[in-house]
Amino acid sequence: MGWGRLTPPPSWASPLENQRAALGGEVRAGHPGGHRGQALCALRQRRGAAAALLLRPGPPGIPGELHPYKIIKHQDLPFITCTPDGELEETATGRLGGLEIKTTEILSSTGWTHWKGRIPTEYYAQVCQQMLATGWQFVELLAQIKYTTAEGEDRKETRHYKIERADAEDDIAIIRREAVPFWRCVEQRQKPNLKLPPI
Repeated sequence: MGWGRLTPPPSWASPLENQRAALGGEVRAGHPGGHRGQALCALRQRRGAAAALLLRPGPPGIPGELHPYKIIKHQDLPFITCTPDGELEETATGRLGGLEIKTTEILSSTGWTHWKGRIPTEYYAQVCQQMLATGWQFVELLAQIKYTTAEGEDRKETRHYKIERADAEDDIAIIRREAVPFWRCVEQRQKPNLKLPPI
């Protein structure tokens, strides 16, 4: 399954907005913890981080504690960071990966377009940055989508995606390539150049 690409640049925050946040402007608050549930895959918790997942029903998972405010920094580029919901290890292979949990609400039919055959670009970009910061080989993304049917019934749908590093290497490289000059602008307190969309 294709996850989408990071070009053109994501539209949810401009470089200028990101720079303002980095220079001490308004920073988005962290997400609360407290998720419980079951996992869909055979993963075990690593280093105390939890795989307390949203999924139900499903095969037995791994209960644990959630550490939503842990910050992991890239070994060589410490300005590249992530705050994962969990750190995972595949029981069969020993590969290390991460857990990201999302909750969202679809308020109109157009909201489903971000989820049709893909995951939303901002979630994909986030897991790519997580793999860049940590060196992980995969990220498990669990999303609970709330919506109301045409008949007015409230529903919840839970989706599970596994993003493999091997499939995302090009996009991880884009994030690394763009992050270095952006951070130079932050250090020098300069506005980054604007990136105009193609005409």
